Amino acid sequence: MLIDAKNPTTYLLCLLLVIGPLSTRSAFSDCDIATYYQSLAGNPANWTRSELQGLLETTHRNVLPYTDSSSGIDTWAALSDLDAGSTPGTVHLIYADIDVPVTPRGTSSTWNREHVWPKSRGVGQGGADYTDVHHLRPSDANVNSARGNKHFSGCGIVEDILDCTTPAHPEAKADTSADPSSFLPPASVRGDIARALFYMDVRYNGNDNDLDLVLTDCLDPNENNQLGYLSQLLKWHEQDPVDDAERIRNMQVCQAWQGNRNPFVDYPELASSIFGTPNPDPVGGNGYPCGLPDQVLDGTCSGLSAGDVMVVTMNADNPDVVALVALSDVSEGTDLYMTDNAWTGSSFRANEGILKLTIPPGGISSGTVFGYGDANLQHGSDWVVDDGNFALSSSGDTILVYCLESGNRNVVHLGGFSFSNNWPDRDPSSYRKRKSALPVGLRSVGAVTLSHKDNYIYTGPQNGTKEEIQAFISAEGSWTGSNIQRYNPIMTSFSISPPPPVGCNSLGSGDVMVILVNSDNPDVVAFVALSDISEGIDLYMTDNAWTGSTFRMNEGTKKLIVPSGGIPAGTIFGYGQTDLSYGNDWVNAGGSFALSTSGDTVILYCLSDTNDYVHLAAFSSTGGWESPGLPEADYRTSNSALPSSLSSVGTTALGHVDNSKYDGDTFGTKEELQQAIGNSDYWSKSNSERFSISSFASSFTVEPV
Repeated sequence: MLIDAKNPTTYLLCLLLVIGPLSTRSAFSDCDIATYYQSLAGNPANWTRSELQGLLETTHRNVLPYTDSSSGIDTWAALSDLDAGSTPGTVHLIYADIDVPVTPRGTSSTWNREHVWPKSRGVGQGGADYTDVHHLRPSDANVNSARGNKHFSGCGIVEDILDCTTPAHPEAKADTSADPSSFLPPASVRGDIARALFYMDVRYNGNDNDLDLVLTDCLDPNENNQLGYLSQLLKWHEQDPVDDAERIRNMQVCQAWQGNRNPFVDYPELASSIFGTPNPDPVGGNGYPCGLPDQVLDGTCSGLSAGDVMVVTMNADNPDVVALVALSDVSEGTDLYMTDNAWTGSSFRANEGILKLTIPPGGISSGTVFGYGDANLQHGSDWVVDDGNFALSSSGDTILVYCLESGNRNVVHLGGFSFSNNWPDRDPSSYRKRKSALPVGLRSVGAVTLSHKDNYIYTGPQNGTKEEIQAFISAEGSWTGSNIQRYNPIMTSFSISPPPPVGCNSLGSGDVMVILVNSDNPDVVAFVALSDISEGIDLYMTDNAWTGSTFRMNEGTKKLIVPSGGIPAGTIFGYGQTDLSYGNDWVNAGGSFALSTSGDTVILYCLSDTNDYVHLAAFSSTGGWESPGLPEADYRTSNSALPSSLSSVGTTALGHVDNSKYDGDTFGTKEELQQAIGNSDYWSKSNSERFSISSFASSFTVEPV
């Protein structure tokens, strides 16, 4: 039922009759709906996120202490009042849906305080967000532990339905469930939880000590402030509408404890105006499509990756002209998109425009210059409007070139160009023409960042390897700009020379081994080199399944180019952690590398001079390996064959576990270390604790035979 804002007095009187006199708190007298929202004009459906955030922050006049044993006025007291049970001296537990005594509390066998938005997903260890009772609820301690920091969703959305547990915990309500990454609360409180999280997203959106909480369907493994899944929450908001108990609690939070209200309880229609409409449920546990949901997918990315298409000329003085260079072959039928919409970190804002070019028969060869807005450019007149209005701003703007993966429709960013000085990270609602985030995939290659000028042309070298030309184009010194002069776009092709050989004939199975894996977000994989690795070799790490003869390309691959000087035997290095050697130097080599907490495999390999696979190491947290030669569909995240060359050396296989670390000897001959690392008895394992690379010695000692 929507609140009648035209007659708030009657509604308030009813609430006060139910609430009764306020207890130990000093009352805030302006908490009735009409007074509280009087600074926001017009129809609530037209209120902006920024207006709501400002109101919620300025009226959050009392920040409760988390625990204050001296006064007793803290979050324990607030929850005992706000979530009182049906009989005196009890509280109601949100996930178990039962009443328990107010005391004792705070032990593993009683109740504790559940942060509906988990502390490990952006909420700090102190401050207003930590003690905000709009998202704190009493919970059975054991069920709270089972929920952990899982995202909110039904089973089968982002994980295999076979991994579902119902109920989520023996002490949880019967209609709860959980899988390795998601938690489904009782149906009776799903809407309550959704509205609490809508509040948190808006209340803490970057203006309050830079804390920016984000609800999304498209989780970025490099971010720790995101919670899913927005589409599930929007559906729960509709399926479990606001009831009187929730309205009473909202009034009491404002009047007796904090001074601010949850607008999504008072005006449920705000959910759609602020967050939009839910995406359809994905099928097969594959997660939500994280491309552009309004686009019709035609051509695919055809193996393209970051830096494969880059801007080489830009005129923002009307008419717009953009010249691009292909640094890899672009197959016919591929759909390329170019947009001046801002990237928020997980999706595009839809307030600018998108152009689309379907690559014609014959494709576009590496080195070819093509573009938009000038009939003399190849395909200069062949782009069509896909959405909105593409119009570069002469006061500064950004250009992103991308394609969409086949099947999952994920965005693959190919090139980025900013003539607005930088790529800021900020609240998603604040992105606009001159303020776009730099996509993660373009942070190491493919992006150009220039100071503001209306027009720019690339004046650097047009000959070199792909990697050399990418670096030339990204260098600010390779560009000439003007606020007055327009530039004729580059027309001459670039000459792309092949890279030097990166074959790894000198390496073999077990010359590198996995020594640490954290699959609890963010992913971390650590290796130890047991032989010297020469500079220039390309190392590939993948969670794609091996079928016995090739990799099934439904997961992702990362590549590390071994730097000058190589990697000496004994060196610890890896991916995903800044204090690991080369931890941030891996680039995307296809797909999306993301370890599953329900079990996964990691295979490290390189390519010989004849382009054959050389498998170096394998790691499994799935309990074992499938037989080779099965139908391809039988190989997936948790089902991979073991490469035959690794059957006797270079492999570690553990039972299902989220995080694990080798704890055995760090000195010995290569063969001794290979045997020790491959022995599961020498590994620590945990489904809750992440392991730190800092607990290792600085390196291993590989003794000569």
